[in-house]
Amino acid sequence: MTKSDSNRVLPIVDLDQAVLKRWYEAVPDDREGMDALLDPEVEFRVCAGWPSGGTYHGPRAVLDEYFATAGQAWESLDPEVDEVIEAGEACVVRGRYVGIAAGTGVAFEADFIHVWRLRDGRIVSLDQVADSALLARARNS
Repeated sequence: MTKSDSNRVLPIVDLDQAVLKRWYEAVPDDREGMDALLDPEVEFRVCAGWPSGGTYHGPRAVLDEYFATAGQAWESLDPEVDEVIEAGEACVVRGRYVGIAAGTGVAFEADFIHVWRLRDGRIVSLDQVADSALLARARNS
């Protein structure tokens, strides 16, 4: 789902998917919108090799540490959602990041898998896996 292509918006079947839809619309520029969706105890686990990969605990760490530093790797970045799979207590999202690498201006697309856990309409955790080699290649071109 791109911000510019509302025809690709996935149908909302429950609260969790509504929250995730709002998250993907907010990322990476609407920090206030992102913050409103994060549980106070949120934990993001970002794959090694992705800019600022690691584990982040709490909304301030997610927004002020992860997004502030990882965002320096690209001029633009839009997550495009291809599929949302309900998996018991988790939602699995398959998609791709479409962006422009910082420093080189090279366009890239990198597949991702996000495993989300939500509670009471707030994001509790994210496990992110992405094809970091494609972004690295674009940054070093």
